[in-house]
Amino acid sequence: MVVVDTETLPPELRAMWEDLVESEELIQRLEEEIEKTMNRIKEVASEALKGYIEWKWVKNKIGVKYWYWYYRWRENNKLKSKYLGLEIPEWVRRGLENKREWRILVKRLKELQRAYYMALKLRSEGHQKISLASVYARMRL
Repeated sequence: MVVVDTETLPPELRAMWEDLVESEELIQRLEEEIEKTMNRIKEVASEALKGYIEWKWVKNKIGVKYWYWYYRWRENNKLKSKYLGLEIPEWVRRGLENKREWRILVKRLKELQRAYYMALKLRSEGHQKISLASVYARMRL
């Protein structure tokens, strides 16, 4: 990073330099947030449930319906199923929570990456002052 003595600059150049530094800080903050989000996605993905659960009825020999939970997933293009019983086990609950968190994190990562690329685009177009608000305003267009 270039070190500039802003005290020796004329006021209009000093303001432009400070805006440029703020823009670089914004881009750096976005890069850091993207990195943190990607690391969290890796953590959560390893513990996320790969399939889904289903409340399914089963008939006994005399035709009476009973309802049970089943865990279903695909493996080698075949649908697999595991009986869970009347109560959902704790490992399934944690897996479903991790799956939900994973989806939220992936959505957040896409938003951060979009903001990051928009900030880079604005900087390359010669905009001096780039704020997060201006990036998000451009993203909505």
